[in-house]
Amino acid sequence: MTLTQVFLLVITLCVVTLTVGMMLLILRVLPLVRGLGALTEEGRALGRRLHDVTSELEAMVKDVRRVEERAAGVVRGVIDRVEPPLQQLTAVLSGVAAAIGAISRMLPGMGRSEIARPGEPRE
Repeated sequence: MTLTQVFLLVITLCVVTLTVGMMLLILRVLPLVRGLGALTEEGRALGRRLHDVTSELEAMVKDVRRVEERAAGVVRGVIDRVEPPLQQLTAVLSGVAAAIGAISRMLPGMGRSEIARPGEPRE
């Protein structure tokens, strides 16, 4: 056997060893790749479900905003209807209190100490 034949034999053995190693590696990696394919499909299905849920949430948010606007409108309407009479009542009661104060000052013999507000001690 010549030196060239020995080198060719070594090269051939190296190629065969590499081929067998690659085949073993492929046999071990192939199930992992198939598992990744299944995992990818599950990820896509999850993405589709998340998209559906997101769409439903967006619709719910729109409904909530509509209800919020209607509720705010109702509250504004109630305040607009209740506030003016309350302001008038407050003005009338202030006038009555001022009138009672003026009358109590004008009556002889009745000082402030004889007319006490509820909860205030008399002097």
